[in-house]
Amino acid sequence: MILATVTLWVGNGSWGYHDRKLIKAIKVQYKDGMERFYGNKEGDDNTPHSFKFDTDERVKSMSIWSGDRVDRIRWQTNHNRTFDQGGQDYSCGRGGNH
Repeated sequence: MILATVTLWVGNGSWGYHDRKLIKAIKVQYKDGMERFYGNKEGDDNTPHSFKFDTDERVKSMSIWSGDRVDRIRWQTNHNRTFDQGGQDYSCGRGGNH
């Protein structure tokens, strides 16, 4: 299956995660028209972020920040484009309240 568009909804978490942004939902659309959706995009603070793939574009590398929940997703494509959405980037340390 060839990717067409990926949309992430980012918003504040609930309960013990209310102080940080999390990936709340994801929708993956394929070039053949098939779609997959996971999560809950409802909520006043949930913001959609979409990435539309070019015709021959593919994900070259991907990083996912997570603990109990997914905080952030970043990928780079073979066209040298980057998609980077979600909560804080903890590349150089630990996340949460540590």
